[in-house]
Amino acid sequence: VYTNAGHNPPYIKRKTGEVEKLNKRHGLVLGAMDGITYGEDKVLLANADTILLYTDGVTEAMNLDEQLYSDNRLEQLFEVEAFGDSQALVETIMASVKNFENGAEQTDDITILALRYTHSPVTEKGFQMKLVAKNELSEIDKINEHFTAFAVANNIQESLISKVNMVFDELLNNTISYAFQDDKEHEIEISIELTGDRLSISLSYDGVPFNPFTTEAPDTDLSIEEREVGGLGLHLVKNIMDEVHYKKHGDTNIVTVVKNVRCDDS
Repeated sequence: VYTNAGHNPPYIKRKTGEVEKLNKRHGLVLGAMDGITYGEDKVLLANADTILLYTDGVTEAMNLDEQLYSDNRLEQLFEVEAFGDSQALVETIMASVKNFENGAEQTDDITILALRYTHSPVTEKGFQMKLVAKNELSEIDKINEHFTAFAVANNIQESLISKVNMVFDELLNNTISYAFQDDKEHEIEISIELTGDRLSISLSYDGVPFNPFTTEAPDTDLSIEEREVGGLGLHLVKNIMDEVHYKKHGDTNIVTVVKNVRCDDS
């Protein structure tokens, strides 16, 4: 999943040798204006595919005749060059640019990033559940009941189920209490997915934009009297889960937490 904020289009070279240019840009350069909403796209990588990203210091490098290195020259090099690994690709491009400049002064910064995907993508079927909760605290118990039933059916360990229920308590309580600035009814869409050993939970809702995971962790070495109020619940979430993410997509807030799980076969 990627977003291009006015950057040079990256390339993907498939294991077969085919080169794809990711042409779509999703908005202006970051920081140009406040409040800009960016789109996103998805691309599936296969084993041994290589991604190439670069700044315009590469394609706009000039020789002594003030000719540009150009997108076409970079694309042709990426397509025909037989490079051993990502490091070799970066070094090959740098050498090609310097050779093209032929002593001309470098006019812009040059950054090159090459990544090779070295695993087969997960193809096994995942187990999913979609739920909708109203912005009422009484909904939390209902969501936890649904998750518990989902977890038991998929042999998730009982000790982990209770921990994830605490995560639901905190995230839903935080969302219902602080995300909405009116008295209207709102819906919180909840997506639960178990694929292999990866349990992913997402909450999507409208309301004020707020990343709960940027709050400073409480100093647990202090006594309760000395400690500032708040933050302990989200600190607990970050310690229970292996990944926590927040993003704003249009008018929608999306909070995602991920846990690597071990399922019982019994």
